[in-house]
Amino acid sequence: MRIGGVAAGAVGGELLNKIAFVGNLKPALRGGIKIIAGAVLPELMPKQVMLGHIGDGLIAAGAIDTYNGLTSPPVEGLEGIGDQFDDKFVTDNDYDLSGIEDYDPINGIDQENPMGGVDEYFENYDPENN
Repeated sequence: MRIGGVAAGAVGGELLNKIAFVGNLKPALRGGIKIIAGAVLPELMPKQVMLGHIGDGLIAAGAIDTYNGLTSPPVEGLEGIGDQFDDKFVTDNDYDLSGIEDYDPINGIDQENPMGGVDEYFENYDPENN
């Protein structure tokens, strides 16, 4: 029952964003209202345990909104900062690697034994005469 109540409160808290006046508020303020509502709801009917669980879900939804409101750029227009550096870094898309399999040092490397000759070395190894 607890999981259902918390889930209902969290979903209900997100559905509050669909209401025009709530959805238009800043996320931090909207989250604060949900946290307060989640704390007050169980106090209205203390014997109804399910309301406490729904309140917990509202608090969780409010905490997420508050977090998003406090961590997003506080000033309008800052969303693109740093985008001018995107073309300064080397990525896999900067190189055309088609046909690299035909390059001689790479071609056929999986057919060769990278440890070739090691067996013969150890077969003939004499620790006393080395």
